[in-house]
Amino acid sequence: QLERMLTHEIDQYSIEKRYIRKDGSLVWINLTVALVWTPQGKPDYFVSAIEDIDAKKQAQEEMLSTKRKLQAALASMTDAIYISDLDGRFIEFNDAFATFHKFSNKDECAVTLAEYPKILEVCSAEGDPLPVDEWAVSRALRGETATNAEFRLRRKDTGEAWIGSFSFAPIRTAEGVVVGSVVAGRDITEQKRAEAALRENEARLRMALEAAKAGTWEWDLATHQNIWSDEVFRLYGLLPGCCEPSFDNWLKTIHPDDREMVAAAATTAERTLGDLNIEWRVNDPSGTERWLMSRGKPDFDRSGSPVRYLGIVLDITERKRVEAELEHHRNHLEQLVA
Repeated sequence: QLERMLTHEIDQYSIEKRYIRKDGSLVWINLTVALVWTPQGKPDYFVSAIEDIDAKKQAQEEMLSTKRKLQAALASMTDAIYISDLDGRFIEFNDAFATFHKFSNKDECAVTLAEYPKILEVCSAEGDPLPVDEWAVSRALRGETATNAEFRLRRKDTGEAWIGSFSFAPIRTAEGVVVGSVVAGRDITEQKRAEAALRENEARLRMALEAAKAGTWEWDLATHQNIWSDEVFRLYGLLPGCCEPSFDNWLKTIHPDDREMVAAAATTAERTLGDLNIEWRVNDPSGTERWLMSRGKPDFDRSGSPVRYLGIVLDITERKRVEAELEHHRNHLEQLVA
């Protein structure tokens, strides 16, 4: 460096070094050296300045350490995480960001929000196209916060489409000024498909139960709480919601001559965790004989512990009538033959 100053290549130079104090501690020093020339243009003497930059160096190390920790945390996350500055430039994002946006790797990713309208089409949950100022980053930079906001996305080059769940918030200074944004995105396409399939299956089940005039019930083995569908109430001769579904209220709807048998069958099923298969007469105030049948099975958690019974209730009055008629004809034939 001295030779470069002597040849007028540079006027001065600075160097940062760690020095050892007399007490053995280390300190960072910035040494600046300048060459003073005579009026005749000859080198005269050197001037040096020493600056203690230990605090600045420690702050830089802490910043680098924080950044490494942040990058390690981002790398471990399966959700797409990206942090932008106030201009919409992505200053940090993880590998999941690339996967979420259908890039092959992080190096292919566009790094500014302004580039993405050429890459992506973003729509609301209902499918309406959204301008870029309604996207997650833009809203966060305006100071908005959201959790699990749903957007539909499509790559314009490949046509790949998916549904994203976004949580976002602004980054603010201590004074509350917005200086950036942080966004987390998760692909929930398969989840939405599963939910749609479940709704379709539930609709089919409801239609089947309505056609069969069947009701469904649940019995929690820990709390003994009961859940009855509206059709169960009606089959028991009750108005839906007129009372709390419970074992005792169920017994009240059963013909007095059948209550002991039904209670014993339910107790045995609970004790042995066997299937529930009961038929009984309804306690109908009008005196009309109605027969119901209930079928139930125990449901277990992942550890194999029983948690509840699930079952259905059917009106079998017509079946019982036919069985009685058949029995009557059988007896009549036996008398004739005898």
